Amino acid sequence: MSGKSATTKAFLGLPSVSLMTIVRAAVKRWAEAGLGSGDWNVKPWCLAEGLLDGMRMTPWKLKTRGAGALLLCALAAMISGGAGAQEPAKKPTAAARKLGPGDAITVMVFREPELTGEFKVNEQGTINYPLLGKISVSGRSPEEVSKEIESLLEKDYVRDAQVSIDMVGKGAIQISVLGEVRSPGRFPFEAEERVELGTALLVAGGPTENSNLMAIEIKRRNGDDIESLRVTMPGDKGFVLRRDDSVIVPPVLALGTARPLVTVLGQVARPGAMEMPAGRDLDLLTAIALAGGMTPTARGSKVTIRREGEAPAVINVDRIQKGEIPSPVLKGGDTVFVPESIF
Repeated sequence: MSGKSATTKAFLGLPSVSLMTIVRAAVKRWAEAGLGSGDWNVKPWCLAEGLLDGMRMTPWKLKTRGAGALLLCALAAMISGGAGAQEPAKKPTAAARKLGPGDAITVMVFREPELTGEFKVNEQGTINYPLLGKISVSGRSPEEVSKEIESLLEKDYVRDAQVSIDMVGKGAIQISVLGEVRSPGRFPFEAEERVELGTALLVAGGPTENSNLMAIEIKRRNGDDIESLRVTMPGDKGFVLRRDDSVIVPPVLALGTARPLVTVLGQVARPGAMEMPAGRDLDLLTAIALAGGMTPTARGSKVTIRREGEAPAVINVDRIQKGEIPSPVLKGGDTVFVPESIF
C-alpha cells in the first residue's frame, strides 16, 4: 500500500477499505432513490450527502466526521464539475409526494417505540397521533409532517425528538356509479389516476338499454354540502371525476310515467337515487331507511338536505329518531347527504 493511500484512509478513519467501495455504495443508494446518471451534475453538498450515505452502508464509521465531510465535499465539487454546473430537474421522490385521505403512513420516533406505528389518513385529512391528538396532514409532504410532530413532541414530551415518516400505501379513491348501469356500486381507483366519466361507466358494466345518457347527474361533495352537475354521453365522456363523486344514470321513462327522484348519499348502506312514492309523502327518516339505514360511522347530527334554489338545511336525525323533532318531508330533486363522524 502506498503512503498516500494509507494517509487518505487514516484521514477518513477507515481500515482496509478503498474509497471506491464507498463511492459504489453511494451510487447504489442514489439509484435506489430513483436518480439517473444526469443527476450527478448537482450541487457539491448534495453529492457529499450521498457519499456520506454510502459510508453508512459500509461496516466502518467515520472517526473524524468534520474532516471526512470536508474531504467528501471536495470530491463532490470535482465530480460535479464545479459550482457552475447546471442543475437539472429532479424526479419527484416519495418525500415530495403529498398526503391525502386514505393514505397509510408509518411514523417512527427514535428510541420511542410507543410513539411508533402505522396511521391512516381519514376523510378529514387528519391522523390521530398518541399524546398529540389530531394532526392535519392532507396536502403536505411526509417531511413536513415529521417536522411538525418533532416540534410538538419536543415541547412537552420528548427531548431532541427524531421523527421519520414512510408512506406505506397510497389510498384509493372511491367513486359510486348508480342507476341504469349493469353493475352499480362503489368502485376504487388509484389515488393518482385520472378517472373520466367514460371509464367509470365501463367499470360499472356500461349503461343498460333503458339508460338516459342525456341526463346523467354527478353528485359532488363540497365541504358539508353536495353540488349537482349535469353531463351527457358521449359528449362529456372525458369529464374528470373526483374522490367520492356519485354518478347517477337515470332511466328513459315513457311519457307520463316519470316520477321525481330523491338521492341519498354518504354514510348509508345503499347510496343512490330512489323514486318518490305515488300518492304519499317521503320524509327524511324513511328515505334513509330505504337507503339501507345509516352506517356505524355516520354522523346523524349533521345530515344535510340540499334543495334547488334554497340554502342547504342541516338536520339532526338523532333527535328525529328520539322523537324530539319531526322528520321533514322531502321533495323531488332533493339530495340527502349523511356525513362521516369525525371521531
